[in-house]
This record gives sequence, structure tokens and C-alpha cells, in this order.
Amino acid sequence: MNEQQLDYVYRLVKEQLRINFEIEHDADLILLGLDSIKTVNLIVCLEDFFDITFEDHELFVSNFSSISKVVSIIEQKVERLC
Repeated sequence: MNEQQLDYVYRLVKEQLRINFEIEHDADLILLGLDSIKTVNLIVCLEDFFDITFEDHELFVSNFSSISKVVSIIEQKVERLC
């Protein structure tokens, strides 16, 4: 994932959580306010931006519970497309 894409994920997460402070990439987003509605919004935005589709078996909040996990699942999906 390039720097621009990583920056997009970081900004999107902060926007969905409505926070304006810096967060670590391994910070627990659930503790920062990530709930099911915000997760769905995050997923939709990620699918649109990266032109990917998350499968039903991937749609667990735990897969999106940190920026690092979000980046990892996106990278896995993009690699499969290549």
C-alpha cells in the first residue's frame, strides 16, 4: 500500500470515529468508538476507494479493529486481484 492510500485509510478512520487527535496504527478502534454502524460506513468507503468487495466471511468488526488490521485486509484483497 502506498503512502497516499495509507493516509486515506488513516483519515477515513479518524473521520468515522469523529476524532481529531493522532492515533497509533495498532490502537483499538473499538475502544475509540468503532461500532457496527461506523464499521459498515468504513467498509463501504474502503470498497469504493480501493475498488474491492469484502466477502461475508470477512465482515467482522475484529477485522477492522485497528488501522493495521484494515490495511492488512485491504492488501490481501488487492494481492488476490493481481
